[in-house]
Amino acid sequence: MLLSMTARSLWPIAGGGLQVSVAVALIELDGGHASVAAAGDCLALKIRAAGSEQIAVNQPAIGTGGEFTYPSHTVQLSLRDRILLVADDCTRRPSKLASKITSGFSRLDAETHRRMMAVDAVGLVRQFYDEQAENEARTSASIVAVRRR
Repeated sequence: MLLSMTARSLWPIAGGGLQVSVAVALIELDGGHASVAAAGDCLALKIRAAGSEQIAVNQPAIGTGGEFTYPSHTVQLSLRDRILLVADDCTRRPSKLASKITSGFSRLDAETHRRMMAVDAVGLVRQFYDEQAENEARTSASIVAVRRR
């Protein structure tokens, strides 16, 4: 809902083809539920030692239309589960990296997952971006990682 309201507010301002990619998550601290939504070239993953899953699929970027309703996805976060949000510029497709990112996290053992801080998780994702962008300009991706303790 929040992402849809944001899109409707920005649509009249965006004019001239300006598009924005946004990934958001609202996490309830007491229940372990999270509501996740994405617009544009975004990737939202739920990561845990036993495996990973993609939460939100790419929707049109904010600025492509004022009446689009962005769906939110509710997920249950167990202890030590991590939500990873990646919002890139609209010329790239971070979802192509989803399998590489989930594979990279799945190769880590449970103890590494337990010790991993948010900065480490972001660094791991940044490493995958840098590997993909060897012959391209460095990406402008915003990366956020949150883990339930």
